[in-house]
Amino acid sequence: VTLEGVIHYLEHFPKLGMTLDTGNFELAGESILDAYESLKERIVHVHLKDRQRAQDQELLSVPFGTGYLPMREIVQRLIDEGYQGDMVIEHFGVEDYYESLKQSIAQLKPLIDVMNM
Repeated sequence: VTLEGVIHYLEHFPKLGMTLDTGNFELAGESILDAYESLKERIVHVHLKDRQRAQDQELLSVPFGTGYLPMREIVQRLIDEGYQGDMVIEHFGVEDYYESLKQSIAQLKPLIDVMNM
């Protein structure tokens, strides 16, 4: 998945919305902030997946706000720009889902409270 590929696909389906998965553009070495800016008009769903690299450079999913992606900035931009769609926490492949969920909630709560969710 590349930003160029997503844009190309969406150009062929002008009424199609998209899910912004914050961790997936990292697979192509692309900036989630660039992807957000280019795609924000089409976003109808958001997967909040933060990333971290293991010692062997494997890309890992980690709790929201504990990796190196600008997760708070993405959520803040969504809030500031009036996003009304769904956001879900994604912990694909973590060792302890319950602990990851608790950490993500603690990091997200101050931002979500602003949205009155």
